[in-house]
Amino acid sequence: MPITTPLVGRVILKTMVHILPDGETQVYSSLLYDGPTICSVFNGIYKVAFDYHSNPETKARIDAFCETERVNGLKPHILPSKKSGAWDGEMIVCGADQKQIGVNKVHIDYKPIDLLRAEMTVEITGVFNKKYTFKRYRNHAKHYFEGPDVFGNSMGYGRALYTSQHFYGEALKVKGREFIIDDNFNMSVVWQFYKSDKMQYTTFGVLNWKEA
Repeated sequence: MPITTPLVGRVILKTMVHILPDGETQVYSSLLYDGPTICSVFNGIYKVAFDYHSNPETKARIDAFCETERVNGLKPHILPSKKSGAWDGEMIVCGADQKQIGVNKVHIDYKPIDLLRAEMTVEITGVFNKKYTFKRYRNHAKHYFEGPDVFGNSMGYGRALYTSQHFYGEALKVKGREFIIDDNFNMSVVWQFYKSDKMQYTTFGVLNWKEA
């Protein structure tokens, strides 16, 4: 859908930007809401440069990156379909007041069942500890999560997957965005945890993929 000025003026815009550890790469996405319905989405990966017009090396690097993004921006959020492995990384943890309170270590085991299904186990340790397992199904851009510990669904917009999951037997849910940032399935991940519909934590970081 082309974004026009009247549309931007009347919708609710929800933007998420994750600045990666290199300080110059930004993973960006915006959801545009018409009432409770998403009517448009745009996203991408950005590079910050302050000498683009004065430094030929910077200009060449940024131009090459933009050409790569014109190709990569069209790719869907699809995880490895034939390879088992795991994601590992650290995620900064902020409380409901947006102040940093620590760091979590995250490990995600991943085992494909077939081309559209996989079993995943997420283990979080640090500021809070959580371990949960679920089966994951994909139907085009829609992804579904089915127990035993977590149920939910998500929608992919290009490489960005917006996800919503709730935990079985407790008033806890997690919402967020998982964005594939390169051809190696490394991901920019932002998760927000809610207890009885009140936000407890916002966590974010880069999780790196390693094939088993």
